[in-house]
Amino acid sequence: MQQFKGKLYLLLAFTLAGTSVVAGSILSERLPLFTITAVGLGILLLCLAPFYGKATIQTIRHLRRHDWMMLILQAWFGMFLFRIGLLLGVSRTSTLEAGILSGTTPMMTAVLAFFLLKEQLSIKNALGIGCTVVGIMLLQNTGNTTFMPSMQHIWGNLFILGAAASESLFNIISRKQRATDPHSTARDIQPMVQVCIVSAIALGFCLIPFLLEQPKPVQTLLLIQWYEWIGLIWYGWIITGLAFFFFYKGVTYCSAYTTAAFSGMMPLTSILLSLLLLKEQASYMQGLGGLLIIVSIVLIAEDKRKADRSSASASESISKTS
Repeated sequence: MQQFKGKLYLLLAFTLAGTSVVAGSILSERLPLFTITAVGLGILLLCLAPFYGKATIQTIRHLRRHDWMMLILQAWFGMFLFRIGLLLGVSRTSTLEAGILSGTTPMMTAVLAFFLLKEQLSIKNALGIGCTVVGIMLLQNTGNTTFMPSMQHIWGNLFILGAAASESLFNIISRKQRATDPHSTARDIQPMVQVCIVSAIALGFCLIPFLLEQPKPVQTLLLIQWYEWIGLIWYGWIITGLAFFFFYKGVTYCSAYTTAAFSGMMPLTSILLSLLLLKEQASYMQGLGGLLIIVSIVLIAEDKRKADRSSASASESISKTS
């Protein structure tokens, strides 16, 4: 039952996170990137403060130095770098491509697990990585006969890949903190309290760039329309607050393998919204590249499900013999 709850939380988390690509694309047309990030986080903290302010202060008093390090890393990779990379990317490449490229997160998680966690690289993981690499190359074909994408287009895709890498690091750090670190008191933090702390740290990272941004943030915010304010509220409250709440609840019950597999919901949501809402179209080569990335997600997810079953069987055997 707990495994089912955990998977449901992760499904909701990454589905909501997938809307960040389309929301970021729409907002970046009118607002600078640090303004979007800072205002979104500020709105979230203002909404949560009346309900979780007291609990957050009490939790902060009990955090150790190691806990702070883990929370700072989560804020740096999961909120700050991810959002900056995403917003820089969607302003330079198509929303459809950005959604597809965000699907490289499971592949990058597998690569990071191999190098950082020394996990064995299976055949399916290796095939998934290969499919992702070829898929990324094909996505650079925008349909031009010269097959020579502009530098802006290439940089946009690189920024999206950087955002996916940040998301992968965030997944590994969060899982390690809440499940495998015996010295961490942060494992018992309420999910929404953890959202408050991590969001406040991320806001601190972007505060100075936000204040120095041109045109002045106050002038920019006074000129935007009501629907753009709704977009900022969605970007802060839903994409950051609710999605991270579901994520922190989910990683409590699920392994890093399962978390990486469910991260494939993010590109799926982004692609569907790009096709349905923004009416974007892809070339045949881009479609083939997107298909290869989706195949890589399936390969890595299937391999991770087998790893989960093997781990569960091993745990059950140990419990029976003890």
